[in-house]
Amino acid sequence: MARRAARRGGTAAAVAPAILRVHRSHLSEAQALLGAWSGAMSDCRDALGAVEARLAAIEAEIGAVKAGAVAALGRLPGNDREPR
Repeated sequence: MARRAARRGGTAAAVAPAILRVHRSHLSEAQALLGAWSGAMSDCRDALGAVEARLAAIEAEIGAVKAGAVAALGRLPGNDREPR
């Protein structure tokens, strides 16, 4: 690296801060991308939680409809059997 800096007319000491700025820049970009990814994952978890809650509500509605159907069938004339 010192040879390359000398060819360009600079010293390694002058080039090192520029290289560090580039690496810090990449680190900042990586941190920003990681933050965005983390936020997206959080949004996905929230959406999946909402879907899970909705599915539980639908299953409860299905259970209520089944129970109502069994009760209605049990009240039909001539149906003296026990409901299943």
